Amino acid sequence: MKQYDILTHCVHGGDHANTSGHVSPPICLSTTFTFPDTTEGARRAADITAPEFYGRWGSRNARELEGLIAALENAEDAVCASSGLAIVSMIAHANLRSGDHFIASHNCYSEVKILLSDIAERFELEYDFVRSDNTENFANVMRSNTKLVFTETPANPNLSLVDIAAVAKLIRLHTS
Repeated sequence: MKQYDILTHCVHGGDHANTSGHVSPPICLSTTFTFPDTTEGARRAADITAPEFYGRWGSRNARELEGLIAALENAEDAVCASSGLAIVSMIAHANLRSGDHFIASHNCYSEVKILLSDIAERFELEYDFVRSDNTENFANVMRSNTKLVFTETPANPNLSLVDIAAVAKLIRLHTS
């Protein structure tokens, strides 16, 4: 695969999803889809991987953004959602099961704290909210059943910074 400069990736990184040949991605705010018949409509409704069916399952713009983010991060794929809170919900629901433990920054977006606390109560999860200004705080509450560590940088709303690389290193030390 040809290596491009970061600026080229920022402009063309997701172009592998460009099936129409456009130079700049057209913005599709919303749309309704038609089908040749009800059988085809029903088939696509049953297949949530259908590329063009229902805007809440994704859109052309979302797919192009995901392709660009994946290219910039040198990842296989990426997922985007309508809000950061939606992503946090997806991550928590995909990775946590009853009896698991998670760690989150105490100074994260307040709605994230509310969401994570609610998920913990509903699914009988253990959790710790820690001050994220000292990375050792994450290590101090790690457990054998810790399945998720969540932190924001810069944190909302006070813009405090977290050393993500240091937190990741500590987590790797405790999970290996």
